[in-house]
Amino acid sequence: MPVVSGDWLQPARWAPAQSTWALLRDGDQLLFARQSGRGRTEHVQLALAEAKSGQSLIDRIQKEQAKGARLILGLGPDKLLMRSLHSPLRARGKSDEIWPSLLDAAIPFPLERCQAAFLEPKASPEGGLDCLALWMRLEDLETELDFWQEHGLQPDALFPELLAVEREGGFCWKGDQRGWLLHVGGVQLRSATVLAKPQESEGVEQRFCLREDLQDLKPLSSRDLLDSLLERGWERGSVNLLGERYASASLQQRYRKQRLALMSLGVVALLLLLGYPLAISAMLSRMQEDRMDEIATLYQDFDGPRAARGQELLRAKRYVSSTWEPLEQALLASQSREVGPELRELMLALSSEGLLAKRMLLQATTLELELEGSEDAQLRVGERLKVRGWRILELKPGTLRAERGNP
Repeated sequence: MPVVSGDWLQPARWAPAQSTWALLRDGDQLLFARQSGRGRTEHVQLALAEAKSGQSLIDRIQKEQAKGARLILGLGPDKLLMRSLHSPLRARGKSDEIWPSLLDAAIPFPLERCQAAFLEPKASPEGGLDCLALWMRLEDLETELDFWQEHGLQPDALFPELLAVEREGGFCWKGDQRGWLLHVGGVQLRSATVLAKPQESEGVEQRFCLREDLQDLKPLSSRDLLDSLLERGWERGSVNLLGERYASASLQQRYRKQRLALMSLGVVALLLLLGYPLAISAMLSRMQEDRMDEIATLYQDFDGPRAARGQELLRAKRYVSSTWEPLEQALLASQSREVGPELRELMLALSSEGLLAKRMLLQATTLELELEGSEDAQLRVGERLKVRGWRILELKPGTLRAERGNP
């Protein structure tokens, strides 16, 4: 049974959105909302027949996704199935092991042909834990993704429209060609009904209220629903049903870069621990004959003016030798209880924001960074440092200095 887990359950943890798009389909109309990194929201409507690669709005979304934007597709209750599960066990780890079995016993078709995900469990008033399960049959999921692919769109997340409503009570959303009724009780979805003909639903609404013991239904506009999808669809704690198998190309690319960056850090640490400067020097010697032009070009990037022909390798070796001791000292410092945790958190923050540290000085009470990357990303790293107790002394494009009291 395919169950979304691990890094792919909540990709917002390692792939923060530079901007966010939300999408609702209302019959032959597509409703979009976009929120920029600065919080500004815009709304756009597009006929389904016009949605294809080459159309200006579709091309804009594709380009922004390639740069880190995320597209959230809202799915109605007729597309994606949900069920509340209860575990009598209080231990989170043991309950996580039985959710798939509980879901398998509750649905009428083989779970092996479904893609499933489980939301964060919550304490139950009856004792134990409650968990909301989401699932789609694989054939339905693939059909849905193929449909949007034909129109030039590749969602980064599938999010149930019903979960966009956080308040308690009865709610009604009516689009032009579809809609739904919802009853939220406490922290649980209690009931939902699909409206096939929203403009002729008065009788359906009355029966729903009577059955659910509701006085009335609070109306939700399409704009309200889109804004809720923007707010909740890519936040930490939400669940992405796509998993790794059906992840968008932009998200898979970000994941590969993330893993490569972590692997590179591990390789650097290993080289320092094992004392590999001589091996690197020997490797450079072997490459001298066939890579002299490449070395001459790359040399300028880290040591300024072009060296005399044939001297690049010698000066590069001196450069590596002169900088190796500080790197080794930094590695030893990183093993201390004062610096080690801060270094790990700092490297994760820089990696998640797509920043390159050209120079780093990290001690128990001081931090100096020379950074390469977007100014917004540098500001976000500064905020994360404040949360960890650092006082920012200087924060401008390319430079960050901070200090803290004795740990």
